[in-house]
Amino acid sequence: VVNQSHVSISSSGADAIGIGSMEGKVDINVAADVEIEASGGRATGIGVLQLGRGNINLNSGFVSCNLHSMSGVGIGSLDGDMEIRSSAEQVFIYVEGSEVGGIGTYHGQGITRIQNGNHKVVLLAANPVCIGGTKGKLEITGGNIYADLSNSPDPVNQYNVPVFKKVIKDIDTYCHRFRRIG
Repeated sequence: VVNQSHVSISSSGADAIGIGSMEGKVDINVAADVEIEASGGRATGIGVLQLGRGNINLNSGFVSCNLHSMSGVGIGSLDGDMEIRSSAEQVFIYVEGSEVGGIGTYHGQGITRIQNGNHKVVLLAANPVCIGGTKGKLEITGGNIYADLSNSPDPVNQYNVPVFKKVIKDIDTYCHRFRRIG
């Protein structure tokens, strides 16, 4: 549990982990401002590096993960079965490498839930997966997402109904008024 604080972590090595573990089960709850820098052959900002199981909850605060690795994920795990829920105010993920992910379980099962806040994911990689995983589920019920979702699972809402994305290009602001009829 990281609660009501400002945490800055730097980790480097063959395998680098910011908050979490090398493998196994975790239960991580973050309600704070967290900055993570990690670099290595394999790296994870918040979560489990390999064979991950468990929960990651970003409840509030500002979370920033900056990773440089051949294989890595900003928040989540490279493989396994993770449940990730984010409702933090601001989440920024930047990952460079070959097989890298932003938020989710890159090769494994699991569910990634974006419920609130602004999420920006920037990946510089040969095989990027911004949000979700290659076999997992992506659920979006709120918030703003700035990411290339082309390699991510098709997003659904909490009722498993597909969510259609609105791509905004070449303008600084977007405003649309919704009216309830009836």
